[in-house]
Amino acid sequence: MTDPDNVLFYKAPAEAAVGVASIVGTDNKPLRLEIEALYQDAQKMLRLITHDGLFIVNPVTRKVIRHYYLNNQPYAVNSLCCYRKHPTATFGWVH
Repeated sequence: MTDPDNVLFYKAPAEAAVGVASIVGTDNKPLRLEIEALYQDAQKMLRLITHDGLFIVNPVTRKVIRHYYLNNQPYAVNSLCCYRKHPTATFGWVH
């Protein structure tokens, strides 16, 4: 990702064109995310590292499965630039 303020583009394997990937929340409403980095995890889910925490997204439906966010913390705590899985923790991040 080069511009987290821009939209996320995606090319599905079965489609010829590249398009805008709309990510929807658990309430089925579109989300506007500032994505710093992304990768596909071992379960083939898309992990989005954002300015609003970590999102785990189903790449087929593009729906959020889980959102990791620390409540009642300063903005900088959840504004992520990169992610690192700690070997003994459920999840962890570096900002």
